[in-house]
Amino acid sequence: MVPQWTVQDRMRKAREYANLSQTDLGERLDTSSKVIGNLERGTTPAKRHMIMAWAMATNVDQQWLETGKGGPDGPPPGDKLPDLDSNQEPPGLRIGSITRVDFSRPTANRTNRKAA
Repeated sequence: MVPQWTVQDRMRKAREYANLSQTDLGERLDTSSKVIGNLERGTTPAKRHMIMAWAMATNVDQQWLETGKGGPDGPPPGDKLPDLDSNQEPPGLRIGSITRVDFSRPTANRTNRKAA
């Protein structure tokens, strides 16, 4: 049987993973080490904004911290966005198919204005 980790367990694991003491994490989150201890023990329920700040301060995945899914190093490998070339053409668009417009000749839709 594998024990289930609670949010409090994951919060403590995240802090340890980041090699931070309760005091260090408290300073990063602008709170006291007592609040950090209460959150890790479950004496005080963790609110969403605290979980988000905790994830950022300890550099762990927020989803993992909240739900246990994913991992301390981020989402599972299959959830990675594909690497794209910044100059990649969108599907279905061929740059060569764009029509060039010659603005040097007057057209019926444009009026010629004479300089005053």
